Amino acid sequence: MKSTASVFFVLAISLPLALGACASRQPDTTLPPSITQDATFMSWLAGLDNAVDQDPKYRRIPLDSPAQTNEFAAHLHDLYRGRTSEAEFRSWVNSRYPGHAYEQNVIIRYLDQYGPRRS
Repeated sequence: MKSTASVFFVLAISLPLALGACASRQPDTTLPPSITQDATFMSWLAGLDNAVDQDPKYRRIPLDSPAQTNEFAAHLHDLYRGRTSEAEFRSWVNSRYPGHAYEQNVIIRYLDQYGPRRS
């Protein structure tokens, strides 16, 4: 199991990239332990980061503050854990960050391929 320090490091590096924030900015690492200590989610997030990095069509979602990054992470974690439906996630993203349907599709497709199996 990863140590708390390494989880925060992974979060600080991979979350901004995976979610489209600026790589040079570090988010506020005050996410709840339910996210930062979820090793399978953090591993999946690192994979999503790699997938996004390889996709030249993926446009940055404007997560311009630590609060926005943390809010997006919480919604993404809820989607990953099945507490939010795909439709609810898309609706929320569209309400906050319109014009990012492609990026939503990348996230959903990666979740379908590599996330927990849903019934």
